[in-house]
Amino acid sequence: MTYRRNVDRDRRNVDVEMDMSGLLCIRDLVNLWPTRAELAADLKRQFPDISVSVHQVHKWAEKQSVPARYHYPLLCAARARGFQVTADMIAKMHAQPVTKRGAA
Repeated sequence: MTYRRNVDRDRRNVDVEMDMSGLLCIRDLVNLWPTRAELAADLKRQFPDISVSVHQVHKWAEKQSVPARYHYPLLCAARARGFQVTADMIAKMHAQPVTKRGAA
């Protein structure tokens, strides 16, 4: 799965194409948006009753975790932008690696 978006770099628009299978972590997911402010705005626009700030979005990327109450709004906001993000992808990004008992 790929997506295209315009990215403003050095005050010019550049088309960027990215393979969605390359999303490995929450930071990658957050970075689909041109800015974290735009992600926060998209969430508020689609779900006016939720409270989300740019600071929170920065923390999500930093901590590699999005609180569960934002998973569905995040999924909807991604789809509204045409990003082919799935609930399964978000769940896998949050999954802790499973290790064998007694393994170091």
